[in-house]
This record gives sequence, C-alpha cells and structure tokens, in this order.
Amino acid sequence: MLTELRIRNFAIIESLSLPLARGFNVLSGETGAGKSIIVGALGLLLGERANIDLIRTGAERATVEGVFDIAERLRRFSTSRASRSMSRSSFSSARSRPRAAPARG
Repeated sequence: MLTELRIRNFAIIESLSLPLARGFNVLSGETGAGKSIIVGALGLLLGERANIDLIRTGAERATVEGVFDIAERLRRFSTSRASRSMSRSSFSSARSRPRAAPARG
C-alpha cells in the first residue's frame, strides 16, 4: 500500500510530502491547486514516461518517490505461495506417472 508520496521539483511543486491513509483518500481543492499534478506524479510512480518539460523551472531534475507498506502484501503472498506450492507438489506427483505414448498413424 502506498503510504506516502514525495514530490520535488515536479511541474509547479517545489517540495511536497503527502501522507496517505489506509483505505480511501480524496484529493480536493480549487481549480489550479495542483490535483492533476499529483495524479501525474502518481502516474510516473506507476511507470508512465517522464517528459523533460515537467521539471520545475530553474531545477535540474525532478523526483517522485513512493513509500510503500508491503507487510500485509508479504503476509498474503506468503500464504498464497504456501497453498500454491502444495497444489503444485500434488499436481507434479500426479504428472510424474508414466504416460502412454500417443498413437501415430
């Protein structure tokens, strides 16, 4: 889960640290407040291509960072991996029996 978004020298944002709560988060504000810029920064964090025009005027580089809490995800991954490996072992033991060669004709 994304817990914090950090943006530096991106578009009109000089420096921003945006903590995000668990669950539903809302960005609201007046026109021109920078909501779309924050959404654009999230896009970069997710792998969208960067454009040099997004570097803040006067800065040499822009930075977008995400802080993720992966503890819950690791617990779920560990659980699903254990059940997957159990089903794989039973599947592979079933497949390890010799099979008849397909008939050619």
